[in-house]
Amino acid sequence: MDKRLIENQRVKQDIEQTLLDLMQQKPFSEISITEITTAANVARTSYYRNFTSKESILEAFVEALHQEVGATINNSKNAKLMFTASNVVISLTLYAHYREQLLTLYDQGFGHFIQEEINRYAEDILGDMPATSLDRYRIYFIAGGMLNTAIQWLRNGAKESPEQIANTFVQLVAQDLTKPLNKCD
Repeated sequence: MDKRLIENQRVKQDIEQTLLDLMQQKPFSEISITEITTAANVARTSYYRNFTSKESILEAFVEALHQEVGATINNSKNAKLMFTASNVVISLTLYAHYREQLLTLYDQGFGHFIQEEINRYAEDILGDMPATSLDRYRIYFIAGGMLNTAIQWLRNGAKESPEQIANTFVQLVAQDLTKPLNKCD
């Protein structure tokens, strides 16, 4: 790979990580571009070459995260096969690796970036589904449940294994949702 491309990728990642680190210290709205570039030790021109706003930094981070997930899971054009326990384990394992960053995004009001990327990913995988298909809403329901489950698991310290959460999630999705849910142990 071209050294310039490698260096540019490093700069982008440094900027992303710096913003997320700063967001752990103070609200997003109080963070300036100057503060980001100074803390990341990059030139302001490097920032503007890669990003159009602070929000675009967060979008790039979430997109890269889901590209990483997508590169490792078993993609299927069938929604039932897409949300398998093994795919959910892979996603949760990666989410656990990025726990602090994801919780920071979510807690600062940017959970919609994560949700939109999950939705976009599901739409890309199941792209041949007609826009008028009611099954598309099932995908959004499952994707929303996946995000909420992952966030609550991470917030609780990820005490259960990714396999336990994935199996529970898949069982819940497979259940007839007209039946009442059992109380948790």
